[in-house]
Amino acid sequence: MTDQCGSNAGYQRHYTNRESPCRACKDAHNRTKKDYRKRLYLARGPVHIPADGTRRRLQALVVMGWPLADLGDRLGVHLANLSRWIRADNVARSTAARVAALYDELWDQPGPSEKGAKRAKTRGWLPPLAWDDDTIDDPAARPSRMTEKRPAFDEIAVQRAMRGSEVHLRPVERAEVVRRLTDLRLSTVEIAERLRVTERSVTRHRSAMNSAEKAS
Repeated sequence: MTDQCGSNAGYQRHYTNRESPCRACKDAHNRTKKDYRKRLYLARGPVHIPADGTRRRLQALVVMGWPLADLGDRLGVHLANLSRWIRADNVARSTAARVAALYDELWDQPGPSEKGAKRAKTRGWLPPLAWDDDTIDDPAARPSRMTEKRPAFDEIAVQRAMRGSEVHLRPVERAEVVRRLTDLRLSTVEIAERLRVTERSVTRHRSAMNSAEKAS
């Protein structure tokens, strides 16, 4: 017997101790499995998903000057939860959705902690502009590092994309297309449709362009 008998934790404790689980723990374990299958059905997908998107969003907001404690207050969770989500391999789908909603609200708003932002950058955390909306949740995605020097790009790919052709673009090429189409006075909606990306992705590229112009 364990002090957690009658719960799924008790069942796991029996298993860890290489004991035969008691009836109360078996019943609790079966209820847990049934509840998981029910939540899986209601979610129409895995209850847990890779934490990459959640981690990237939280880190990006900290780089923008939003302390984790402030983000926790806005999400209604303890700071320890956010620290755990950043380190986790997987998070609950509902958790990912809540963090994504907060990220959509704050991604372009500077937070109150400049010191925290600098500390986050020294840890290698990346800002929102490092990620495209359509790849931020992809574990295999690589960040786009915006630098003052414009990297080389594929001119043919840029021109094809400007005409509306479906072509694979690296982040630097997508930024160049946004710059040129902006110069041609196309709207955010028109550019997003031509590139087959979200309007927020276009807005982020434009924000990066404006920041680079101010710094020059």
